[in-house]
Amino acid sequence: RYCAADCGVAEPAPTRRGTVLSQLRRLRPLHPATVLALALALALAAVITPVARADTDLADSVLVGTVTRVIDGDSLRVRLAGAPAGASGEMEIRLHGADAPEYRQAGGREAKSYLRRQLAGRRVTLEVGTTDRYDRLVAVVDRYEAGDALNVNAALVSAGHAWANRRYLGEVPGADRLCALEAEARTARRGLWARPPDSWVPPWLFRRTTGPDGADLRVRSYAAETEADCRR
Repeated sequence: RYCAADCGVAEPAPTRRGTVLSQLRRLRPLHPATVLALALALALAAVITPVARADTDLADSVLVGTVTRVIDGDSLRVRLAGAPAGASGEMEIRLHGADAPEYRQAGGREAKSYLRRQLAGRRVTLEVGTTDRYDRLVAVVDRYEAGDALNVNAALVSAGHAWANRRYLGEVPGADRLCALEAEARTARRGLWARPPDSWVPPWLFRRTTGPDGADLRVRSYAAETEADCRR
């Protein structure tokens, strides 16, 4: 879930793998290859270490790992803690609630660059909520290092490198906070909002309405979108 303000973190304490497996069983049905990868990653970990955030009781549903690759502006690969040398233990993660521009869309390269600066090689916690149609784990991601905690999903939107993904905000408590952060970034003209308003095309609409020949087929403008519109 999302904090009302910056999240604090506590020292991780060990838990049994069974607790994590119980959390993952609540996800929608996964592709067999993803099930195998999850089982292998958890079996490789001697201990999966959860983190209890200051304002939550999430110790049974938070995984710890290290970012090995930033794929684009809102997805990455994470090596789970405890995986032995020579074994992958990696999972692909999609940030919950933050939808960055596509790489071929205006602002897409900047979003990836921002995420790489924040996360490349860094230790993170993953509060896994569900999976997407590509069998990626969808998670709230926190950079977890002493004196340097950051809610990455919120930071990406606040910096103007992602939209609040309206369709999925109701899945996680407090996620509608992203609407306020998006509105603030718009007003301050940060990130993608520094571009001309006619380029403010939400990634979900860009993916759906841009034809194979690159023709722009969108029919709705989001240039005047407000925080209230986002929360509807």
